[in-house]
Amino acid sequence: PSSYVTADTAPLYGLDPADFGDELVRTELDPSQRAGLFTQPGFIASHDGDTAPIHRGIFLNLYVLCTELPPPPVFDPPTLEGTTRRERINSITGPGTCGGTCHGEAINPVGFPYETFDDFGRWRTEDNGQPIDAAAAFRFEEGTVGFDGPVELAGAIADSMNAHRCYAKNWLEYAFGRPVQLGDSPVLQSIATQSRDEGLSVKEILIQLVDSTLFRTRRVDAEEASE
Repeated sequence: PSSYVTADTAPLYGLDPADFGDELVRTELDPSQRAGLFTQPGFIASHDGDTAPIHRGIFLNLYVLCTELPPPPVFDPPTLEGTTRRERINSITGPGTCGGTCHGEAINPVGFPYETFDDFGRWRTEDNGQPIDAAAAFRFEEGTVGFDGPVELAGAIADSMNAHRCYAKNWLEYAFGRPVQLGDSPVLQSIATQSRDEGLSVKEILIQLVDSTLFRTRRVDAEEASE
């Protein structure tokens, strides 16, 4: 719950610009509003507009939770209807619509908690005169977890095996320069479990990866084996 703030960016955090100058100053923020990278204006503003909950939800599913999402169907852009942004999103992806499954169960639940922020990442309590509804629930590996707002969502993600396995997967693909393969699962599971339970640092994760058989050996294909 902190960031580096100047007079120019102070209003994004609800702070008084008069308390800051041109230099970045590490500043503690309201912990009920901010918790980690995904509550910072940079992330929030990179996914803005009337379909922001969808784009934020897709990003977190694909890159933070490694949820397998099918490609969207081909369709004519629907008309959003409703007073609040959540109502408009539900009008095209809620129960009874063609997006009721993927959106209703995966995408929207991790996008709606960010309705407490406007498109610039400023905290808000109303949308178009209506109170913000930022409550949702997501089915993690450990079971369905409910949360209300981005801070509770961040806590649920941080406690989930989904996020830690996805984090290990992303590091493996980056460090090894290849996609994850079927035989990688035991190493990824071990790293993910330790990451969640013991709080492994990035350095410790990389050491475990290069100390594994995945790094120190290579698979022999059928043609090589027959020679």
